[in-house]
Amino acid sequence: MDIINEEVKEFTIERLKRSQDYEMSYFHYHSCYELFIILSGERKMILQDKIYQGCAGNVFLIPPQYIHRTSGAENIRVLIQFTEEYLRKYFSQYMINKMLKCFDIFTVNVSNGEFEKVIDFISQIETLNKDGNEEIMSIKLAELLFFLCERMDYISLLSEMRRKNLGIAKSNISDRRNS
Repeated sequence: MDIINEEVKEFTIERLKRSQDYEMSYFHYHSCYELFIILSGERKMILQDKIYQGCAGNVFLIPPQYIHRTSGAENIRVLIQFTEEYLRKYFSQYMINKMLKCFDIFTVNVSNGEFEKVIDFISQIETLNKDGNEEIMSIKLAELLFFLCERMDYISLLSEMRRKNLGIAKSNISDRRNS
């Protein structure tokens, strides 16, 4: 199977509705960051050597140069692609590094209540993009990225708590056996 290097602009946002099963016929990569946000339905994301099953509320975070492709059933998704050069026009390197931290993990599942906030960010970005209001649009993109970073921090915290609780549970079990 071919792997294609797709050319991208500094910033793009695209909403797409698929009314039937669709599988990309090729793997691809690009030199930008990509947010793949599932608004409804399901998609399977093959990212590098891992497969992720996604549904409404999932956001896939794809760093530059990562090979990927999708397949799946009927769905509506939003794709936001942007380069680091785009961010440099509006933000310091320190802020960019903070914003891009969410790309350390590849998927974020946003709860129903919080997903409304993601949808609101998307709507605002789409409107600002159509109006050509790039400065405000970049701020809304930053807000979305920071929002996803907060979810990532929460996920990391939960994982750490589970590990510690699992360790406590194992310790309690072994203490009971030794009694």
